[in-house]
Amino acid sequence: MTKSLTIDMGNSSAKLAIYAGDVLIDRQRVGKVTCDLLASVVEQHAIEEGILSSVTKIDGHIDDFLHCHLRRYMRLSHSTPLPIGVKYGTPHTLGSDRVATAVGAWYLNPGATSLVVDAGTAATIDVVDAQGNFLGGNIVAGISTRLKALNHYTSALPLVEAEGDTPAWGHDTVTALRSGAVLGLAAEVEATVVRVKEQLNVDKVTVFVTGGDGALLARYMRMEARVDNDLLSNGLYRILRYNEGN
Repeated sequence: MTKSLTIDMGNSSAKLAIYAGDVLIDRQRVGKVTCDLLASVVEQHAIEEGILSSVTKIDGHIDDFLHCHLRRYMRLSHSTPLPIGVKYGTPHTLGSDRVATAVGAWYLNPGATSLVVDAGTAATIDVVDAQGNFLGGNIVAGISTRLKALNHYTSALPLVEAEGDTPAWGHDTVTALRSGAVLGLAAEVEATVVRVKEQLNVDKVTVFVTGGDGALLARYMRMEARVDNDLLSNGLYRILRYNEGN
């Protein structure tokens, strides 16, 4: 059975996921991907193939290592053949993480409209239509980024953790900041669902939530959301399988 590795390099951390056939068997989140780390993972799991997605600049040594030690290796880019369509005006500027999460959502919800929310340092709110097309979306500041920005750009507001008491409206400065950040992003997602229904003339939109603050965000949304922390990894794996003959 083929062992596959997906690597998602984000703004603040990286996630490695290992597949045996189509089954996700292991995952780990690290602060930085190094050749030593990859050597350990490849040897331990007998990895044969892999795919890498990054929103940051990639160390050339990482590419070289994967090319040399895997039977098949690909880096996701705007020119990679995809199992979904991309209706985006500037595909060369479209983040590979957004593409991968869209693919992951499509495989879980084929033939229906999805809203894909990745709540990380930056939060992305993307639309995949029922025909399997990535239509685009919005990029906004993530929950932690909002809280850090308010602390950094003001002289009196404290730095507040995202987790904690989050009332409908703040009853002190700490809860006012936290509720503003958490409920504010939740409201943006909810409003986008309404707009998607209007613009695409559909009755139902399935909301997928992923990313570091995904579970937190979903708790405060006033609609059903499917939290899936492996959405991006599974999307990468599906792209790897789609390109199996290349």
